[in-house]
Amino acid sequence: MKNIKRLGVLFVAIVGVLFGLASCVKTNSSSSESPKVSSSESSTDLAGSILDKAENAIAGFWENGEVVNSSVADFFISVSKVTVGGVEYNVSISWATDKETVITSAGAVIRPDAEEGGEDTTVVITATLTYETRTRDHDWSVLVEAVQFTGTILTVSELYGKFHGIKPATPDANKLYPGDQVRILNAVVVQTMASGYLVSDGTATAQVYLSNHGRTVGEKGKLTGLLINYYDQFEIGTNVAFTVESEGAANPETPVANGLSVLSGKGFMQVVEGKQNHIAGYADALVVAKESADIHKAVEIEAKVVAATTLPKTVVTPTASTWVSELVSASRTGLITSHADDAEYQLYLVDQTDPAKFARVHYTDPLYNTLRTLNGEVVTVNAWAYSLRDDYAGNANYSWASHGMPTWYLYVLGIADLTPEQIVAADKASLAIQTEFNVAGTIDLPEAGANGSTITWDYKETSANNAYINLGTGAVTLPEEGQVEVKLVATLTKEGTSDTKDFTVKVGQLTVLTIQELKTKIAGATSSSTAMLVKTQGIITMILPYTSGTGVAGNPSWFLEDATGGVYAYSTPLPAQAVVGTKIEVTAFAYTYQGLPEIVNTPDPAVITIVSQTNELPLATLNEVPASANNTDHVAERKEITGLFQKEGSNYFVQPLQSEGRFQVYLATVSVLGNSAEALTALNTALTTLVGKLVTVTAPLYLSGGTLRPYVIASSQVVEVSPLSDQQSVLIAALGLSLPASATENLTLATAGSNGTAISWASDKPASISTAGVVVRTEEDVTVTLTATITKGTASTSKTFEVVVTGLASVVELSSKIVGTNPSAYYQANSIGTEYFTGVPSGFSIVFEKATSSNGPRLDTDGQVRLYFGNTITITSATQNIRGVVLEFGAIGSNPASSFRITIGETVETLTPVANSSSARVSGSALTALIGNIATGSNTTYLKSITIWYAE
Repeated sequence: MKNIKRLGVLFVAIVGVLFGLASCVKTNSSSSESPKVSSSESSTDLAGSILDKAENAIAGFWENGEVVNSSVADFFISVSKVTVGGVEYNVSISWATDKETVITSAGAVIRPDAEEGGEDTTVVITATLTYETRTRDHDWSVLVEAVQFTGTILTVSELYGKFHGIKPATPDANKLYPGDQVRILNAVVVQTMASGYLVSDGTATAQVYLSNHGRTVGEKGKLTGLLINYYDQFEIGTNVAFTVESEGAANPETPVANGLSVLSGKGFMQVVEGKQNHIAGYADALVVAKESADIHKAVEIEAKVVAATTLPKTVVTPTASTWVSELVSASRTGLITSHADDAEYQLYLVDQTDPAKFARVHYTDPLYNTLRTLNGEVVTVNAWAYSLRDDYAGNANYSWASHGMPTWYLYVLGIADLTPEQIVAADKASLAIQTEFNVAGTIDLPEAGANGSTITWDYKETSANNAYINLGTGAVTLPEEGQVEVKLVATLTKEGTSDTKDFTVKVGQLTVLTIQELKTKIAGATSSSTAMLVKTQGIITMILPYTSGTGVAGNPSWFLEDATGGVYAYSTPLPAQAVVGTKIEVTAFAYTYQGLPEIVNTPDPAVITIVSQTNELPLATLNEVPASANNTDHVAERKEITGLFQKEGSNYFVQPLQSEGRFQVYLATVSVLGNSAEALTALNTALTTLVGKLVTVTAPLYLSGGTLRPYVIASSQVVEVSPLSDQQSVLIAALGLSLPASATENLTLATAGSNGTAISWASDKPASISTAGVVVRTEEDVTVTLTATITKGTASTSKTFEVVVTGLASVVELSSKIVGTNPSAYYQANSIGTEYFTGVPSGFSIVFEKATSSNGPRLDTDGQVRLYFGNTITITSATQNIRGVVLEFGAIGSNPASSFRITIGETVETLTPVANSSSARVSGSALTALIGNIATGSNTTYLKSITIWYAE
């Protein structure tokens, strides 16, 4: 049998009440996802979309045939607040049932009593949703069971001491456990709360946990229900039935004055030298307290309000035996907390004469926000001792008041003698109105505050926009086009004290932005918390059907483009008819994520309508890599890139024929390909056959690690260029030519290139390097410029190289081999020094270091160093000028750092590591050489050895 209390989660989602789920949230059942509702109405219009969303939300209240044995009044809401396209709309709801004697139209459940001849009864509940002139019904058929009492009749005081939170394999017949049925006679409702109500039979008070239960103070009758465990304290919260026998019974509870002294004096703690410690017998004392009738006691407290958000943050750590923390002192304004995320739910009442006595205000308290406005002030409150909690014991992430110290939670029912200033401040803090209207409607402008202030409204400034809101009637009309802002001011007054609060109300439809305008608008919004609501149009150029991993399960990501640019949409559902080539209009939130402009589906679902189908996809040629790694001019745009296809490790690259750089392909993952490892393998196999060939890659550009990359999810995006033109042939041959940066021996200068090309050479210093590659060394270094001319037919191109012919007496080679001396699997540190190298002479040092946010260099037992992005190598000589270095690489990981920057004196050069090879760079003259791993990569590049060339 399902527990109806799981539906409280759904209700919170509907009405848009954002209760942060702190660890003090209580639940005694699970929640299930609401089923998607199908409707014959079209949802392409705004009214249909609003009703769709409202119906989808309430559809999960019940399932047909579900057993409903608790009050359902909390679901019989009159208004559902739904958000579509970032705008909140009110959908009115009316209710009816076909058996008012069992479930009333107000939502009260009156369970038949089997002892009085009652039977199980099926009831049809109907919710009628209305938005403007459109209505829609939703029905449920539920079962209300007759009360079959087989439990224990007892007084409330007898419940304390009998209840135990965990039921053993062999229950004690004299004890009560969760799930046991109990009945209390002569139960009087003495207090109602959002989370239930309290009953007293004159012996003690107990809580019934039912949201919006329909009970009223003074009702007297027979209470039946199952016990639930709330932090080792009992509550009645399942299969509850309350048979009213009379009305207007007297409240037997008298608040206990100085309640903090009563609640704190349980022998839990002692204060020693300004510190608070558990005392001997703490655990036993806690059990005794939870079995006493002080839980749910009415109290009157005079105390100081302390909001943890105002306090200094101090990390505190409990020990195995005691937990110690600073108390309130003259130098402190209140308690100490160590967890900013929990601060919203940290509000305390502290005894002014003894700060060791305190209680925490329960976060669902209707007066919680009012109390927060009174931070630092002394107040008198009437409250119920809601619960005694010690569930944060040993958790260093929460406030000291919850650190294993038994903490009383209070449910505040009234604050005595608030001053006019306090009333105005509290009402100002809680005052809120609807601040965006995309359709004509009525704005609710309250005339009174929650605590008794009077509220009047006026326009903040003189503006023609004021005509769109009538302050007398609340009527909101729309401008003919675009969106305008109306600035309002509320004046709150109480007995001569007044204050104001400003509001800006947006009225009208969002303007459709070009994608370039969208990108400009959101440039400063760099996180989800600063995302901006925008509207734009474009053609879908690629859809990534994520099934897991990067995207939200079931939600695709996609690229959108118009004539001005492109934008990426992350994990955002599309209409069923939307495919590549569909033109759509999107109203959604967007921000710039690590340089990538993104449309997102949160905080509110994107609203997408189809403009037209089968549009021609935009396409532009991009055969030059942007000079800046952070150039985002072409991000998310569909491009055609022609170049030589290359593969290094598991990475693919496209090398344009006349570009200094190359594009790394952003390849689909398994999750993009429908969670199919076979599909990814097939894609890799197809791409591998194209390596070394001239190809055209057609893809939108994705921004990853600050670098633009073509996004490839299908081999059809990479097409071989065939046949090659003569000009393409000479350019490909030129790409394949390379010479070392320095030479001490003769060079091999190729005379024939790929694809039938011929190569001729010229030298500006033939005495040092001839056109045949003969090297002649002299005493000093000589820099020679060699020019290769590649021809085929009438096509030709040239490529130049600078080669330093090393002087005979100027350079000595030093080879330093890395050794893995650490006995463990590996040694990773912020810094690895010269001691891990062999052959380093006196006066030289070699040090590997990490950047601030990178992984440290890792020394393996196989004599290699794993280098991560941000690692640097510093080579220093005390007296010798370093002239160049050779780095010998080992294996390269699947996602390696792809380039290194070498700086020697004024010379800065970049090299790309190649697996199991050496890369020489000779230049400059300085006592220090700095080698920086500058390209991103989550995997590793392995370094075997370093050869240093230095002057004698």
